[in-house]
Amino acid sequence: MSDSTSVLCVGNATEDEVVHFNGELHEEQSVRSQSKLSVGGGATNTALVLGSTQYVDSVYLAAPIGMDDRGHRVLTKLKNNNVDLVLERGDDESTPLIRAFIFEDEKPQYAHENVGFEPFSPEDIPEDVWDDVDHVHMTSFDKEITTEFATYAAEHDITISFNPTQGYADTEFGDVVQNASLVQMNRSESETFRERNGPLGTVVDELDTDVVITHGPAGCTMYSRDGVASHSGYPNAVDEVVDTVGAGDSFMAGLVSSWLAGKNM
Repeated sequence: MSDSTSVLCVGNATEDEVVHFNGELHEEQSVRSQSKLSVGGGATNTALVLGSTQYVDSVYLAAPIGMDDRGHRVLTKLKNNNVDLVLERGDDESTPLIRAFIFEDEKPQYAHENVGFEPFSPEDIPEDVWDDVDHVHMTSFDKEITTEFATYAAEHDITISFNPTQGYADTEFGDVVQNASLVQMNRSESETFRERNGPLGTVVDELDTDVVITHGPAGCTMYSRDGVASHSGYPNAVDEVVDTVGAGDSFMAGLVSSWLAGKNM
């Protein structure tokens, strides 16, 4: 990999409303809550963090963003974090809104508005961007689109990272996995991955793919042709975890940037 590295992230861009509840919901009773707006979408979150890392020079995002107020707020956040949007914004598209409901000691629950979007393909990315891209990062947001981008990247000797997320259990991404150089997933996703692709050691050896499994607060494990490496995480890093929304996407950004820089993993 050259000293100057450029990454194209492909996926969804959303505006997220994260709502924290200070107790359980009960019929005809009110519970105290706090909410905040942020930018979301797995690939978008990863792009935002990559835009601030020292190992990546240019970050591009291929994601549908509407001309509505949500889209303007998302675009402002991208610009402030050195991320270039490379798809034309649709006049008739609405930027999706995702609501994350956070209850103490429970996994987040989600609801959405306006999640539909016009399909896009590698041909919609400007040629000068493709000429600059060294690596493509994708999530499991859409099988057809990710397959097209994975195929294009592989045909042009561009490395690929894949982060299967929501919806992965319901849809196979065989062609994406076949072309990926780096795959990161959590424990639940890794169980589905093993069922479809066999033992991780076989995937690593036959596809020459590095696989990383995250274990929440207990760190992660990396499988590669160099062997198996584990990190125990940082269990005492903070006194209180507020929420974990976007944590995996941020981890992915650090992993991709270090992997591209050839750091000792």
